[in-house]
Amino acid sequence: MVALKEEMEEKVEELQEVLVFLSLLSDGLKSGLSPEEAFRKATLSYKGPLEGTVTRIKDKMLTQTLPFSKAIKMLAKNVESVRIKVILQMLNLAVRKDSKRAGEMLEEVIQEEMEEIKTVRERIRQLKAQELKVKILVASASGVQGALAALLPYLKLALTGLATLGAYLPAPEQSWPIAAVLSISNTLAAYLIARSTTINPRSITLIPPVAIMAAFLLASTFLPPITSMQASTVIQLLLESL
Repeated sequence: MVALKEEMEEKVEELQEVLVFLSLLSDGLKSGLSPEEAFRKATLSYKGPLEGTVTRIKDKMLTQTLPFSKAIKMLAKNVESVRIKVILQMLNLAVRKDSKRAGEMLEEVIQEEMEEIKTVRERIRQLKAQELKVKILVASASGVQGALAALLPYLKLALTGLATLGAYLPAPEQSWPIAAVLSISNTLAAYLIARSTTINPRSITLIPPVAIMAAFLLASTFLPPITSMQASTVIQLLLESL
């Protein structure tokens, strides 16, 4: 799932860059330039990741009198998008009949593809928003569990009634093993969530142990000596808030 999202982003970036170049090519064809001249002009105007590729093709057109049809085939070999390959093949066929009309057809195709890119980008944006919500939820749940782990000795104090009612006792010794077990189990759960969604496991598996231990240490540091009655009240309020 993670690879799918990253692949979607890469394909969209490549598709958009090729469409930018093809838009310049379309302008040249529509203006009445020959296919070869339109390609050269588009190459001079284009600035982007494909600049090196289209420049090499343009140079071959000049030094080896490479025809437009072969230049387009060379461009198709340098892109991975199947959709772009199909568009370039259609362009090659259309130019043979009427280069000006081919430029107009290419412009229409580019507009349709740009609309599709907007849809895909919106989908990617929604996926990222969902990922953020999941990460916030994991961090919040882990933090609460870390705080509960720190409060566990007080829960024991409230339930067992070992202390004399109203007598102040030192804060009970905290249970580090419980916090460690929670960190491990929550990390595993976060990893399984990542595997079933588009979330990168590396970006989420660190959240549970950090949140749990931070909440555990913070709660342990600020917990004061407490009476059994106070412990019972704290636990009751905590349970009512859940």
